[in-house]
Amino acid sequence: MWGLMGGLWYAIPGRWTTFSTALSAMGFAGWLELSYLVVFFLSYALPFAIFALFWQSVERTHAQAWAPWFGGFLFAGLIVFWPSVFPYTPLAMISSQVVWIQLAEVGGEAVLLGLLLTSNLGAALWLSEPRQLQALFACVLPLAICGLYGVAALARWNESPNQVLSVHAVQSNWPRLATDHLLLRDQHSTRPLSAVELSRAAFAATPSCAIQLWPETARRPQAPDRLCERAAQLAAEYERPILATCHAYEDSGPYLAARLYDGATPLQAHRKLRLVPVFEAAAAPSKDRANSPQNVPFSLANGIKLMLAICYEIYFRHDLRRAVVEGADALAHAANFSIFRSPRISHWDLAMSRLRAVELRRSIVRSVNAGLAGMVDPTGRWTPTAPQGTSGAQCHQVALNSRLSIYARVGDGVFWALLMLFTVLQLRGATKRQRNG
Repeated sequence: MWGLMGGLWYAIPGRWTTFSTALSAMGFAGWLELSYLVVFFLSYALPFAIFALFWQSVERTHAQAWAPWFGGFLFAGLIVFWPSVFPYTPLAMISSQVVWIQLAEVGGEAVLLGLLLTSNLGAALWLSEPRQLQALFACVLPLAICGLYGVAALARWNESPNQVLSVHAVQSNWPRLATDHLLLRDQHSTRPLSAVELSRAAFAATPSCAIQLWPETARRPQAPDRLCERAAQLAAEYERPILATCHAYEDSGPYLAARLYDGATPLQAHRKLRLVPVFEAAAAPSKDRANSPQNVPFSLANGIKLMLAICYEIYFRHDLRRAVVEGADALAHAANFSIFRSPRISHWDLAMSRLRAVELRRSIVRSVNAGLAGMVDPTGRWTPTAPQGTSGAQCHQVALNSRLSIYARVGDGVFWALLMLFTVLQLRGATKRQRNG
């Protein structure tokens, strides 16, 4: 019970309004809206309750030598791998301090979170029993590992990249239900700027930029296919490729896709396969998504490969890791947060982009509606396109990288190996304690 209450205390502040607004925007009201909210927050709180049960058993054994390590990695596994809507990580609170997240290239988000939770548990045990020097050791050592590794990694990545790709990152500020006129107008006189106006302004400012990335469009444009046609016309007019997201149609209904235009004909397409439960479930039939082929990186000039994640897809690290193994030199993220009417979700999303960039050592260029557009370099450093709440575009020099990080090579293998090691050491300590009475 205390674990469940602690989890709710952690999850509800700052998130209730965000989810409630999104549910209201989807047409849910009354008891149905409240029921969905309760399910969401219980799903966030359950890992805390499960961890509390395990921790009680650890305390009963009085075997505390390895308890912080075992508990920290167990808790990290529950948080990272728990199937919740909008996977949120406590690492979002420190992701802007890039020196502390560099170790993610070795074991991913789970190992990094496990080490920091180990330090927290070690501090708690030491404060409750100051003679426990092993607990003090568990508090200090993980922080030393993360800090020293981070300093060394940043020094290694401070060198100028061998190859860059110039990308227009576009930041729009369209409302949730954008009309055709708002997306397609070409007047250059009103606000917020349309997709066409933003695209023209970007090409006028830096015509040499190699490619332009559009944000994810608002959810329900009246004639979504016209946006794809307009992107193709602009790509042909400026003789520069445009990677645009727009709705398309097939026999089973509409679906969201991205197309790479270098003229009137799309060169390659990317179908959005990862949809937010409840919020986007109606956007495409699940059976069609299940039967769709996996997306692959876009092939650009000079052999460069760019992998796109549309909004929610940035949370699926295994999809992005597969794309990097298949040769992606950089990542792109097109998102739309107008449904939430809150800046918080965009900041969480940016924090996740920082972690993905460090895990895979790939730059991520972001074009976003009602959020934060810009570029994250392979070390997690952030360069914004424009202030939040405004529209604009900027040509970012995106560092390319073809080398694979340890995490890209072995995935979560490092985490599972460490969790198994600390579990064995904890069980061994508990058994030894019982034998000694």
